[in-house]
Amino acid sequence: MFNPVLPAPLSPALIPAYFSALLLGLARCVIEFGPPIVPAPELHAHYAEDKATGGSGSKATVKLLESIEEGMRGCLIEAPSYEKLETIYMVMV
Repeated sequence: MFNPVLPAPLSPALIPAYFSALLLGLARCVIEFGPPIVPAPELHAHYAEDKATGGSGSKATVKLLESIEEGMRGCLIEAPSYEKLETIYMVMV
């Protein structure tokens, strides 16, 4: 059952894909983490209401997946080359 006192945050994380497969074997593994996503209590209410009426709960699920996708896009770093990506990482640290 849903406990509003203890929300379950989701942490978006992704491993960036490098532009060259040759560099992937030589590169260090970098994992990007975004800020935690806390599902709104309204999503649980919508899901429970939809399931109670015989629905699939897909509207609430779609809203949750959209917020997860937004969080994943927030931790994506784009660079035109591996050298530029390394420069961005050096500045971030």
